[in-house]
Amino acid sequence: MGDTKKGIALFGRIVLTKNILKKERYPMNSIIQELMNSALKESFQDLQVLLHGELTFDSLVEQLKQRFLELTSNFLTLELEVADQLLIKTAKQKKWLIHDKREKTIKTLIGPITVNRRYYVNQANEYKYLLDDLLDIESYQRTTTAVESAIIERAAITSYQKTVEQIGLPVGIESKSTVMRILRKYQDFDLVEENTVEPIRHPHRLFIEADEGHLSSQKTNSLLAHLIVIHEGWEQVDNSHRRLINKHVFGGIYTQQTEQLWTNVLDYLDTHYQLDNVPEIIISGDGATWIRQGSTIIPNSIFILDRFHTVQTVRQLSTQLSVPTGTLLSWIAQDKKQPIQTLINQRLEEWGATELSEFKRQSINRLKYYLFTNWLAIQEQKRDNFHGTNMEGQVSHIIADRTSSRPISWSKLGSNIIVHWRVLLANGGNVSTEIQRQKAQYNKVKRIKQVDGRILRRLSHKTEHIAVTIGRFLNENIQFKKINYHN
Repeated sequence: MGDTKKGIALFGRIVLTKNILKKERYPMNSIIQELMNSALKESFQDLQVLLHGELTFDSLVEQLKQRFLELTSNFLTLELEVADQLLIKTAKQKKWLIHDKREKTIKTLIGPITVNRRYYVNQANEYKYLLDDLLDIESYQRTTTAVESAIIERAAITSYQKTVEQIGLPVGIESKSTVMRILRKYQDFDLVEENTVEPIRHPHRLFIEADEGHLSSQKTNSLLAHLIVIHEGWEQVDNSHRRLINKHVFGGIYTQQTEQLWTNVLDYLDTHYQLDNVPEIIISGDGATWIRQGSTIIPNSIFILDRFHTVQTVRQLSTQLSVPTGTLLSWIAQDKKQPIQTLINQRLEEWGATELSEFKRQSINRLKYYLFTNWLAIQEQKRDNFHGTNMEGQVSHIIADRTSSRPISWSKLGSNIIVHWRVLLANGGNVSTEIQRQKAQYNKVKRIKQVDGRILRRLSHKTEHIAVTIGRFLNENIQFKKINYHN
């Protein structure tokens, strides 16, 4: 172990050592010296131009930036090609033979890097780029994780075109479609990681607020983006601002799969809270079916209709019935449903079919149905520990700022991915870490499929062998019977 230069092991056992570096002679020093001399020569020329007043400070900074990016790129290309050369001897020890040499260009934060690396084959007829394995990049990979992270972070807050202009062009990404492909590579968001860092909490109550945002769709009239916010209450930041305690957000385009969304919420609660010791969980929202669904999945939970939609409904109904809003709100506060029902019946009877249009009749019945369906959920607003919701602000900040603030139409897949990335950022998540998690999950599934494939092939061969053996036995048995019969 004393001669190991770096803890870089290839395939677990092939290791680059000092001995290899000493025995092999590569013109690294002379190449590096040549690169440095060229950079210094160009810098001296810039200085001459600057002294003659023909170069601005900003131009000097930009030229130096581009020059040293190019220098760094050349250094990196040199290091990779030397590393690929060093792998020849160590690869031979493991019976890997050079098949051919192929060029690969990968986009990095310092620009595109092009390197010629060797393609190897072993006795089992397996093919590998050993340099790619050493660098932990896929053979088909064309961008580094750092570049993908930067692209996704920018695309989550601004348009694809601006992402290309601000991040893409400097690293060699020139089209919006490339940005879209990078975003769509990672779609496995509905996996709640096991909590191994934070202590298990058991507050007196939990609050779950839910709402949806409306997105313009490429195929239908609109898409619904679902958003759920979990928190433990509010704390005053200053005279005009409150902060949610231990806020965590879930969201995406779930359409008919909202049960999956609530299951994710339950999994998160199970990993971060001791639910048996949380006496009360309050779910609040506008009363939509998918929001009410949460109270059937989350244990010890009750649903409360938020005050915004309560007042909005009452105002619309009071306008239709020509009665003061305060009167209806007073009856609701006193839990008096019957006077409202009586008033509605009276108005419908007074106006009759001649004075009341069908549209207005349907509007009154719709408001009445909404109010009475959510009557118990409205009465729960009287709880001392319920302080209303702020989902309009959450939807605006997390969903609408990117998806609805500009005239743009979305596909279901594209909007779902953008909303998920924005949710991850709202939770303080790290894009690069999430990419690595999804890659690890993909590779795990890939390995399982490969193992399953090998097992199935072996079973197939064994089954075929058994079938042949049985066939031979039956054939021999038939021949034996024929012999006995003739005898």
